[in-house]
Amino acid sequence: QGAKTAATKEVEKVFEQPKEASRVQQAQNQMNVVNTKIANIRTNADGWTTGAGGWAMQAIPWSDRNQLEDDITTLKSSVAAENLQMMRESSPTGGAMGNVSDKDIELLQKKAGALNPNLKGPAFEQQLNEFEDAFNAIVHGKYDIYNAKYPDNPIMPPSSDLPAGFVPDQ
Repeated sequence: QGAKTAATKEVEKVFEQPKEASRVQQAQNQMNVVNTKIANIRTNADGWTTGAGGWAMQAIPWSDRNQLEDDITTLKSSVAAENLQMMRESSPTGGAMGNVSDKDIELLQKKAGALNPNLKGPAFEQQLNEFEDAFNAIVHGKYDIYNAKYPDNPIMPPSSDLPAGFVPDQ
C-alpha cells in the first residue's frame, strides 16, 4: 500500500510539474506587465499628476492624471488577480472558493499596499516602491514554492529581477 502511494505521488508530480511551471511563467508575465506600468507611472508622476496639482487635473479627461489613475487601476487589478490565484492554488479542493465579492476584490487589491496619487511626489513614490516590492515578493514566492517542490528542475527568475548580490544556493 505504501509503495503504491509513493509511486502514485511520483506520477502525479510528473503530470503536475508542467502545469505548475506554466503558472510560474504566467506570474512572471504578469510581473512584467506590473513593472512596465510602474515604470510608466514613475516617468509620468509629477506635480500635475500627483498631489494637489494632480487632484485638480483629474477633472480633465485627457490629462496625464487620468492615465496615471488607469495605470494604478491596472496595478491593483493585477495584485487582486495574483492573490486570488494564490488562494485558489492553496485551496485543498483545487480552487473551489465560491463567489468572490467586490469587497473581497477590494481587500485583495489593497494587500500589496496603498497607491494614492493625491499624495505629494515623495510620499506617492514611497507607496509605489512598497507596492512594487510586495508584488515582486508574491511572484518570487511562486518561484520558491515551485523550486522547493521540483528541486531537480528549478526555474530561476530573470536575472534583472534578482536582488543585488543574489547568489543561488549550491
